[in-house]
Amino acid sequence: ADLVAYPPGFVKLPKNGFELLAAAPSPHGWRLHKALEAVLRRARVEVITGEVTDFRRDGLRLLAALLGEQELTADTFVLAGGRFIGGGLVKSRLVHEPLLDLAVYYQGELIEDAYPRLRHLEYVDPAPAFRTGLLTDAQLRPVDANGAPAFANLRVAGSVLGSYDYAGGG
Repeated sequence: ADLVAYPPGFVKLPKNGFELLAAAPSPHGWRLHKALEAVLRRARVEVITGEVTDFRRDGLRLLAALLGEQELTADTFVLAGGRFIGGGLVKSRLVHEPLLDLAVYYQGELIEDAYPRLRHLEYVDPAPAFRTGLLTDAQLRPVDANGAPAFANLRVAGSVLGSYDYAGGG
């Protein structure tokens, strides 16, 4: 065999081996989390844990992330909430981004415009929902329904990005 799949959690795989995806909490995420914690601890970075529930805004600029009663200001924010398991996207009738109500796309088309076709595709294959997500400009700023940056100081990273299906390999 050219490639050999190994269950999640295995380490020191042979060159032709790869680790299968896992449900949350996954060994992949746990290892990354531990590595990031170690780097941040060595750099003496204060880590604040909590759930961002909203942002304080001024037009197209985000001023602060709101974590309950706490407010965290920054020059730039990164949205990397994952897709469905992480809560970065939510699917009811349409897939939507719940925190900032950012435009969601399916293969480059606004989800609202793609829905008539998408709802029929999902009867035969549920995978199209995994190809939905946010689109960005060249600076990784999420774009709105008109293709303009939704916020000047917001960047997007990870599986919330659209037009690819990480779990499906494309």
